[in-house]
Amino acid sequence: YANRAKNIKNQPRINEDPKDALLRKFQEEIARLKGQLEGKGKDGRKSHRNRNRDGTEMDDDTSEQDDEELFLKEQQDKLNEEKRTIMHKKNINENEREAMLKQLEEQKKEIEREQEERRKMQHKILEMQSKLITGGKDIITHTSEQEQALRQKRRLIAEAERRNREVQQQLEQREEDRRTMNETYTSIKEEVEDKRTKRDKLSKSLKKLEAKKQDIIEKHRSAREELEAEQREMQKQAKLFQLVIENFIPVDERERLLKRIQFDEQQNYWTLKELSKQTYDK
Repeated sequence: YANRAKNIKNQPRINEDPKDALLRKFQEEIARLKGQLEGKGKDGRKSHRNRNRDGTEMDDDTSEQDDEELFLKEQQDKLNEEKRTIMHKKNINENEREAMLKQLEEQKKEIEREQEERRKMQHKILEMQSKLITGGKDIITHTSEQEQALRQKRRLIAEAERRNREVQQQLEQREEDRRTMNETYTSIKEEVEDKRTKRDKLSKSLKKLEAKKQDIIEKHRSAREELEAEQREMQKQAKLFQLVIENFIPVDERERLLKRIQFDEQQNYWTLKELSKQTYDK
């Protein structure tokens, strides 16, 4: 019993104003959601806080999006150039040419799907942020948990793109190996046997690379779906809090409360400034 009494951490609230009580419940619910998100993105918390202190968050977001779009455009241009090269090659048969063109077309479709998914994701993020604004003021302005989740997913997407580039480089190396097959042979039989052996090795390597690529695409898709689910849940909770504020807190009282709210960087939660007589008169 003594231990239980010692561990009680409830703070006494004497004659607490009903409006303060409502706002306190609102803050407690936000803290609860923060705890849930913290469990999902715990690894990225330290780096996220450091970037906030440096004041570089907003500029980096725009730069990252531009770099990602530029990379996808460069990939498309590269695939188109490779397609033209294959069409003009004279040292490969039609079956090989058709297989290579088919593979390039699949890669091009995947890049187009990636561009479309990225646009949809960015649109949803902007739409969600705009719905959290009332009277020109942010109710919840890019909470640290949401930023952390978005950056974690961006890192996963960037890693998937890096792996895709590695796979593409390996495919190019395999293509270079194909070109070296046009060698001088001492006999027709030796030429056929040597090319068959190289073909089998290349086929096995290409199958492994294709399996690796599919695994990367699946992880990429899973990360994107998880991000969208988290964003929907944040939007749902934000609308609930907005409804409570708009229906139970008068406009003038709401403005006074917003002026009193401040974020404690060390404790990582929102607090209320002490209510002075001057603030109440205003």
